[in-house]
Amino acid sequence: MRIVIKKITEQRSVLLLLELLFISLPFGSYILSFSIGFMTIYPSLLIVMFLTLIGITKYKSLSFTNIEKYTLLFFSIWLLYALLFLPFIDGRANAIIDIRSLILMLFFTFTLFWTSIFLGFKKWKK
Repeated sequence: MRIVIKKITEQRSVLLLLELLFISLPFGSYILSFSIGFMTIYPSLLIVMFLTLIGITKYKSLSFTNIEKYTLLFFSIWLLYALLFLPFIDGRANAIIDIRSLILMLFFTFTLFWTSIFLGFKKWKK
């Protein structure tokens, strides 16, 4: 199991997942998507979630710049604000969709930041 996790977190694997993410982004939920009721699962969502989980395991070894930290803090505070005011909102269905979007923005931003640090900016921007 440790060998599989180590292989997945290598630079080649992360770069491949990042390329797959950028290839799947323009299609959104139109290709290979399925609904589980309250949300639709699609390839770019799964890849972002997977890359976020890998990034969380590598968080201690990464050094974020101040602008990256403040950007992640901004999205975190925005998400916390939305969650705290959820009980006071009349249209909860729309609010839950917005909260889901905020979570995805936070995860995607975190994924962009940690992959650029992990891969090196020159390799990342190619």
